[in-house]
Amino acid sequence: MVNYDPRKRPFYIQALDSGDQVVKGPPYDWFGNQLISLTKQVKNEHGQFVGVVGVDINLRELAVMLSGISIGDSGFVVLTQDDGTIIADSRYQYLVLQNINDFF
Repeated sequence: MVNYDPRKRPFYIQALDSGDQVVKGPPYDWFGNQLISLTKQVKNEHGQFVGVVGVDINLRELAVMLSGISIGDSGFVVLTQDDGTIIADSRYQYLVLQNINDFF
């Protein structure tokens, strides 16, 4: 990690290009964990850029949290990206990172 420079990483560059919007990166695998990153620019009280803040969300853990949500007698929660990639499924967790269009 000695030569690690976050300013060259995609999440940082996307946050720079986003203005004041939160940016959700594409799902990725990190040592067997499927994650997504959320990043946003940080500005000081004068509106000057001071950095980027980011958080990684473990999709497996997100699905576990969602599994407690009941929708009627048999409903469940599926979160997808605009392109149809499943990022969380509260019932069928093995479908994460697959495309919903491949099933319906």
